[in-house]
Amino acid sequence: MKKIRVCRGKVCQSFGADRIMDEIVKSTGVKPGQSDDKHDVDFCGCLGYCGYAPNVEVDEEHIVCQCEADTVMERIEHAEDENCIPSAEDVKIEDTFLGDI
Repeated sequence: MKKIRVCRGKVCQSFGADRIMDEIVKSTGVKPGQSDDKHDVDFCGCLGYCGYAPNVEVDEEHIVCQCEADTVMERIEHAEDENCIPSAEDVKIEDTFLGDI
């Protein structure tokens, strides 16, 4: 069973979390707070990735970011391939403070 949680934080709400949930309900036939043999669907609190809103958590392991209603189900089905949150190794921070003195 695929556990799907749509972030209901303020930023995700403003970027269309309800539209995302509507598409999930339409595609799965499962309403928020309910489940069937394939899907467990609900909203959740802020996932902490507001800069990548709207977000969907899949199986408590994967975050699908910057969701759009027309592609959300495909992205949920392939959530293990998603890598929208950069890892610490991928983020390069250059310290240029006082570098020209």
